[in-house]
Order: sequence, then C-alpha cells, then structure tokens
Amino acid sequence: MVSPRKPTSVEIWVVQGIGHTILHFLDLASFDTVLTVLQAKPEFHDYLQDTVLWSELTQVHFGGKREAEVTATARSQARNRVWANRDRTCWELHQFLRSMDELKRFEESVTIVEGDIQGIDSIEGRPLDGIAFPTSSSLANPHMGAAGAVFCRAGRGLEEYVNGESFRSSLSNELRWLPAGTVVVTPSFQAGVSKLIHCVGPSVGMTDCYELLSQTYERVMACAVSENLQCIAMASVSTGNLGIPCEKGAQVALRSIQKFIGRNTWHGKVALVCYDKRALRAFMDEKASVVKNFNVIPPLPDNDYAPTYYF
Repeated sequence: MVSPRKPTSVEIWVVQGIGHTILHFLDLASFDTVLTVLQAKPEFHDYLQDTVLWSELTQVHFGGKREAEVTATARSQARNRVWANRDRTCWELHQFLRSMDELKRFEESVTIVEGDIQGIDSIEGRPLDGIAFPTSSSLANPHMGAAGAVFCRAGRGLEEYVNGESFRSSLSNELRWLPAGTVVVTPSFQAGVSKLIHCVGPSVGMTDCYELLSQTYERVMACAVSENLQCIAMASVSTGNLGIPCEKGAQVALRSIQKFIGRNTWHGKVALVCYDKRALRAFMDEKASVVKNFNVIPPLPDNDYAPTYYF
C-alpha cells in the first residue's frame, strides 16, 4: 500500500485558510522573512492584496489601525520598491509594515533606566551626548532634584553662565523667567556631554497642564535633532515637586516621544531616567502598554487640580 504523499509547503500556503492561520500565529520578527517568500511566488500574491487579513493582523499586533494624523505625517524606513508598489500590495499591508517599522524604532530608541542622572555616562554602551532635565522657570540652580544634580555635574561654569547678564538678557520674557513648556539648550561645561537641555515643566493644576507637558517632551526631541544629539538621558519632567502623578507623566512622556519618532527620521536613543521605584514602575508599565497597543494613542489625561488649603 502506497503511503499518502505529504503536502509541500507551497501546497499548504496555496490553501488560503491555512495560510491565514499561520500568519495569525506569527510573531512580528518573522513577518519580513515570510512576506519576502510570499511576494517571490506569483501564486501567493493574493495574500499581499488581502485587505481583511492585514486589517485583522494590524488589530492583533498593534491594537488597531494607525491614526490619520500619524499616517499623514509619519516617515517610514526605506523598503524594497515591491512594498511601495500599490499594484502589488494593498494599503492595509502597507500600513501594517509601517506600524511594524515604527514599533521597532520605538523599542530600539526608547529605554527606561533607574538611577541618578548625575552619574549616568552611557546608555547600553553608547556614550551620552545630551542630558535633558526639569528645572525652574528662571533656569537658576535650585540646589535640589534633577536640576541640582545636573548643576553639580556641570560644575560652577553652568551656574555662572545661566546667571550671567548676557544669558539673562537673551531670555524671551522681560521678567527673565520662562513659561511652562519651554526648553533651552546650553553648553554642558563639565557634565561630560555635548549639550544640556533645560526643561520648564508645568505644575499640577495648571491650565492645559498635560498639553504643556507633551510640548515639553516634543521640544526636547526637536532639540535632539537640531543639535545632532544621538544619545540623551532625560529625567522625568514635573513628576517630582511639581506634583504630576507618575502614571500620567509616564503616559504623556512616552506617547509624545512615540509620536515624535514616527514623524521624524531620528535614529538616536533616549533614556528616561527614574530616580525612585515608583517612577520606574510607572514608566516601565507605560512603555509595555505602548508596545502592546502601539497604534492606539490615548487622549491626554484630564487636568488635575491642585489641593486648596483653607486657613
């Protein structure tokens, strides 16, 4: 009796129901290899045009389709012309690949570390060339918190610089203080990096608090591009004495950085430095949430209200 012939891998993939099941069980790291095989064989090209399939897979791996605003402004990595050819691939597959590219860049670019920003010199073996940190609206040394640590690291030269008449007169506000959401780049003096980025964060209860916090992070990232910085350590903004809850601060920080990375071609690394366990847990949990539902960008949190004291 002749044993039945086992189907070849090609014959298995030709049965679309089986192929769909295989694709649903793939991890993201395997898709590039499998798609290269599918596009190389004409009998598999229907997979590349299957709008329902790629919509479902986008839901499974990224939580849903990309937001219209992100789709319109995002810059994806260069791919083989096959994937850019709309006659060969459907729009849904194109968006799946862009989501995959952006998620990979986000995971490679953003890391969460526990520590004191005063003593961090490198991130995953890459030397720092920038430090971003929350500071007061006057940019003066507060002698406490992350700003105090950076001033200590930079040495006396930084304090003399920000207190100098030339620098003070360059501030846009006649009162010589800066509004929340502002970032300012200065030399680093003895800090061991190329540039320092001073961040004036909002305080809890301030009108448009979380919009201003998001602006702060976006402006830090814009400075990274304009100053050609490739490895930045950044202390979390406004989650200390300014009262923003760590969980909300982490959400705004990571989603703002995610959107920036999607819209720009920056390929550096930013480490969000958490001084205490609570902040570390909040930022790590939020990064995991971003990765799990990458295309689902929640609205900014509602404003908190600072407590009122009666005397």
